[in-house]
Amino acid sequence: MKKYGSVLFDLDGTLVDSEPGIHESILYATRKLGLPDPDSATLHAFFGPPLLYSFETILGLPLEAAEEGVRLYRQDYAARGVYISHVFPGIPEMLRALHAAGISRRVATSKPERFARLFLERYNLAPWVDSLSTQGKDTRKAGKDAIVGEALALCRGYVPALMVGDTQHDILGGAANALDAAGVTWGGNPREAFSGDNLVFVADNAQELTAFILGEK
Repeated sequence: MKKYGSVLFDLDGTLVDSEPGIHESILYATRKLGLPDPDSATLHAFFGPPLLYSFETILGLPLEAAEEGVRLYRQDYAARGVYISHVFPGIPEMLRALHAAGISRRVATSKPERFARLFLERYNLAPWVDSLSTQGKDTRKAGKDAIVGEALALCRGYVPALMVGDTQHDILGGAANALDAAGVTWGGNPREAFSGDNLVFVADNAQELTAFILGEK
C-alpha cells in the first residue's frame, strides 16, 4: 500500500543535477566582484538556500555587494549556466510510477520560476509534475518554509504528503509544515547530512525512493 497521497520534490540536486552550471555562474559572479574563487566546499554550500542569503551568509558580503552578486550570477546563469545540467538517473521513471499509483507530484524550489520551468520542459518532466512552487520575487527569503507551504496547499485531498530533497534545508522546510521528509544522497550530500524528527527515509537512488513512497520498502 502507498504511504503518501502527494510528494513535494526539491528541484536542484533532487530531480536535476544543476550543480556544475550553478558553480560556473557563482565563479563568474565572484570574479566580476573581484573576489578569490570559492573552494569546492563553499561552492557546494550555495546549493539549497536562496542566492541572496548565500552571497550574504556564505561569502559574508554586505547587502549591496550580495545583491550585485545575485544580478551577475543570474546574468551568466541565464546565458550559460542553466544549460550545464542533466536529469538524474531514474527520475522520469519515478515520476511516471508515482503518477500511475495516483500520487500527486509537486515541485517546491528556491529557484526562480523561469529557470525551474526551463528545467521541467527541457528534460520532459513537466507532463509528470502537477504544480510548481518557487521563490517568486522575494529574494530575501532564507528558508523553504513558505515555498513548501504553498506547494502543500495545492495538494488538496492528496494527503498525507512527503517532502523530498537533497539538503537539510528541504528537511527543515518539511518540518515547518508538519511534513515527513526524505533525503536523497545523489545530490552530493551524505546520509549524515540529514537529521530531524520528521526525517523518515534517506535514499541512495530513485528506485529506493520510489519503493519507499509506494510503501514497498
